[in-house]
Amino acid sequence: MPKKTLSITLSAEQADTLRASFGSSGVDVTDDQLNNLARLALDSWIDLFSGRKRYRSLTEQYLDWLDQIYSSVLKDEEPGERRLFSQFHFPYGQAQYLSRILRGQRLGAWRRKALESLKRKLEPRLDEAKKWTKEGRGDERMVFTISKGARAELDGILSTLSEANVAGIAPIKTEGNIGSHVSVSIAASNVPLLLTEVNKLTKA
Repeated sequence: MPKKTLSITLSAEQADTLRASFGSSGVDVTDDQLNNLARLALDSWIDLFSGRKRYRSLTEQYLDWLDQIYSSVLKDEEPGERRLFSQFHFPYGQAQYLSRILRGQRLGAWRRKALESLKRKLEPRLDEAKKWTKEGRGDERMVFTISKGARAELDGILSTLSEANVAGIAPIKTEGNIGSHVSVSIAASNVPLLLTEVNKLTKA
């Protein structure tokens, strides 16, 4: 059968629902995202009717659908309970469970995304951290809001530096949780060192 081109018109209610679910920080859902969502929706029905996929549970189905959404629609976003709870309307406990499983399934890809997001947080404040250190304020703490995946990467970097007996490493303190993000404080003198390690890992 030759290829067919389909066109879909969304009702105002459907458009509003997708905007609420997939928009972020005042940024509207894009045409590319809508096209990918339409393709995923059609693919899921074809997989059902053709017998290619049979889910053993709703959880398995949710995980498969969400994995596809994060792979093709929310490509630059790490799975987190905040969107699953507040925008996809999963119960909070289930949102935590699903996001944790999703991150684990694609550990390599999400680790790289977490490291890249961590780099974007640390880099703009590098000169400030160096200035503080030069002024004798290296022990003073700088606060950053990062994803939970980025927080896990910081723990790994800190562990590596400690095992290598690098001098002057101070503990990273968690100041509080903000949805799927966490607020941490880092000694100013440690910021350049941590950023160097992040750059090594993102280039690996």
